[in-house]
Parts: sequence; structure tokens; C-alpha cells
Amino acid sequence: MRRVEAIFLAVMVTLPALIIPVRGQEKEPADNSATQEQAPTGKAAKEEQVRRVIQLKYADPGHVAVLLTLFGASLRWDGPSKVLTVVGPTSAVAAVEEAVKKLDVPPPPTKDVDLTAYFVLATRQPMQASDLPPELGEVVTQLKRVLNYQSFQLVNTAFLRIQEAERGAVSGVARVGSEPVEFHLSFDRAEIIPEAKARTVRISGLDFVAEQATTHVANTNLIAKTTTAKIHTNIDIAEGQKVVVGKTALDFPDNALILVLTAKVID
Repeated sequence: MRRVEAIFLAVMVTLPALIIPVRGQEKEPADNSATQEQAPTGKAAKEEQVRRVIQLKYADPGHVAVLLTLFGASLRWDGPSKVLTVVGPTSAVAAVEEAVKKLDVPPPPTKDVDLTAYFVLATRQPMQASDLPPELGEVVTQLKRVLNYQSFQLVNTAFLRIQEAERGAVSGVARVGSEPVEFHLSFDRAEIIPEAKARTVRISGLDFVAEQATTHVANTNLIAKTTTAKIHTNIDIAEGQKVVVGKTALDFPDNALILVLTAKVID
């Protein structure tokens, strides 16, 4: 009987020693979890606000600012000095600076365009033979097929060189019959359009004005009269082609003044 009691007491004494270490291990995860919850507090600090002044060389600062408003920074600009001021978080300002490097690049080089305008007089009545330049031979052949005119004569030629995307204008005098005709040719824009086979020059807002001043006597009075004819159109001219822009009759029912254009891109 004494031996059984001794064994029972030994078990009771040993049991607390086994339970204590287990309780100690349960406390450690609680301490660790408290430390992990405090860590994000330090990362939540606000990002530093910075200011940068960026000098642009080529791009318009106003246009650039409009494109970069979504980066989250405040932008101000001065057009004449090409200066862009950026204020905001460090990361946003850095993103703006990187974007400006991609936008502030030199524009592609512009090319020159040579335009030649031929003023051709067409008549339904035969007239004295006139030598036409070889480059107009095919055009005149086509005009004879389409229009009811028998004779064609070159009355003037105008040359004009302009830069791509620029306005152009040329004026001169041509003689139709016995009276001079003043002409003025202008357009808003000449744009080079690359094509698969040949480049094309697109002329936008073309205006051709021809004016002829005449006089006649009526009841012993000298009467002056000015006749005006106009052509307004947009037209595409492929390199190497002659394009008939249009014709105007002025004050001659049997005659027509025909405008022919050709274009060449200067690389």
C-alpha cells in the first residue's frame, strides 16, 4: 500500500513540471503578433513634397502640362521661357521628369515642296500654233478628249517653293487675247503624304483668282470693267503627275483659262 501511494505522489509532483513549459510557449506568438502590427505604422508616413523647375527645349510647356496632369503633381508653366514648374510627391515629380524627357524632343525635319503652276488658254476656235512644253503634252491630249476645245496655248508659268505645312502664294500676269490677266494663286497648307507607290502633296484651301480689266466706249463714254474668275478647292498631287485643277471662262464664252499643277518633294 505504501508503494502505491509513493507512485501516485511522484506523478503529482511531475505533472506541474510538464505543464509549465507549455504555458511559456503560448505567450511567445502573442508578443510577436504585437510587433508585426506596429511595423506598418512607420511605412505609412507621408511622402516628401518636392519642387522641380524643368527647362524645355522643343515642346510647348502648356501642351506638356495638359498631358501630364494625371501624374498627381501640380504643374505650372511659362510659354515664352519654356519653363515647367512641378510640385508634388517625390515619386510623382520623378514620373513627370521622366515623361518630359520623352516629350521634349526635336520635331521631325521639314521638307521643301516645289510647285509649278501652268496657265493654259484653251479655245474652241483654231488659233495660231503655239509650242507647248513637252511636259504638258499628255495633259493637253487628255483635255482634248474631255473638253470641246481645239487649240491650247501656254500663257504663263509660275514657280513656288515652300516648306511642308506652310502657306504659299504667288502672283503674276498672263495675257489672254489683247488684254492682260492678273492672277493670284494661294493655299493654306501643303502637306506631304507618303504613299505606297509615290509620295503625294496635299494642297488644302487652294484659291486661284484671275482678273481682267477691260474698257469699251458706250455713248461716247469710256466704260471700265473688271471681270473676275475664281477656283477654290483641295487637291492631291502625286509626284510626277500633272493635275488639272480647274478652268474658268472669264469674259470669253469661247475661251477657258485652265490651271495645271505639278509638285515635287525636295529631300
